[in-house]
Amino acid sequence: MFEFERSPGGVMLTRFRGEGVSRAAVPEIVEGLPVVRIAEEAFANVRGLREVTLPETVQSLGRSVFYGCRELEKAVLPP
Repeated sequence: MFEFERSPGGVMLTRFRGEGVSRAAVPEIVEGLPVVRIAEEAFANVRGLREVTLPETVQSLGRSVFYGCRELEKAVLPP
């Protein structure tokens, strides 16, 4: 469902492949490393996605992260 790659200081979520999933919670830790970035267009054009929760470890979001997510109602972002 989630695709990650290493990034300075941890890992970056590069793509969410959860077509039809209504809720997604990005994990805080992947393979012992914190999720620190969400890549450009990582959730773009996902159908059916209504709610996304990002962990407090996320430090930056790429451009157009939720582009085309027409059904998205709620995104819980870190402070």
